Amino acid sequence: MSKLASAISSLEKLISHLESVTGQPAVPVQAQPKQQKTAPKKEAVELPALVQSFAKCELRVTQVKTCAPVPNSDKLLLMTLDIGKNQTRTFAAGVAQYYKPEELINKKIVTILNLKPRPMCEGTIVSEAMLFAGSYGEEANRVVKLCFPDQSVENGTRVTVENYELPEADGQPKKHFDKVAEELKALDNCMALNGQFLMAGGKKIAVDVPNGSHLG
Repeated sequence: MSKLASAISSLEKLISHLESVTGQPAVPVQAQPKQQKTAPKKEAVELPALVQSFAKCELRVTQVKTCAPVPNSDKLLLMTLDIGKNQTRTFAAGVAQYYKPEELINKKIVTILNLKPRPMCEGTIVSEAMLFAGSYGEEANRVVKLCFPDQSVENGTRVTVENYELPEADGQPKKHFDKVAEELKALDNCMALNGQFLMAGGKKIAVDVPNGSHLG
C-alpha cells in the first residue's frame, strides 16, 4: 500500500471512530464568506436657512476685460466680464464716481450671475450681472470700495460660505437674494454673511470698509 493510500485509510478510520463516539456524521466545515467593510454613510447636513438662500445665488469670481464710461452718464461704467469657461457677460455698474476704467481693467471682482438681466439707459444696455461693493459715509462724502477676491483665483470660481458645501444655484433667486443682501456686511475687511466669512478658492474676499458696512 502506498503512503498516500495508507494516510487516506488512517483518516477514514479516524473519521469513523469520531462518528461512533459523537453519534454525529462528520461534515466539512464551510468557510464563512468574508463580509465587506462598508464605509459609514455621511449624514446629510441641513444648511441653515440663510445659507440655503445664499446657495440659490450664483456669486462667482469674474474678471473685468473691458471698461468704459457710459455716454451721457456720470455714474455708470460699462464692463465686459470673463466669467470662466470661455464665457463673457456685459453689465453696467454705478461706480464711475469712485473708480476710473483703467483701475478696473483685468481686476477680478465678485458678481452675481443669475439675477434677471436688467435693461438700463432706456434699453440701450442690458446688464447681465451685478457686482459687490461696500460703502460708508454720508452721501456727499460717500466712499465705495469693491469686493476683491484673491487675484490668483480662477475666473468662474464659486463664492461660498466658510465651512459649508453649497449645492448648485438654480433659477433666478430674487426673493432669496433680498434676504441675503440684508446680511451681507464687512467683517475684518472681508465679505461676510451674518458673521461668517465668504470664500473664493479657499480664500477670504477683501473689501476695504469698516466693520458692519453693508455690501451690495
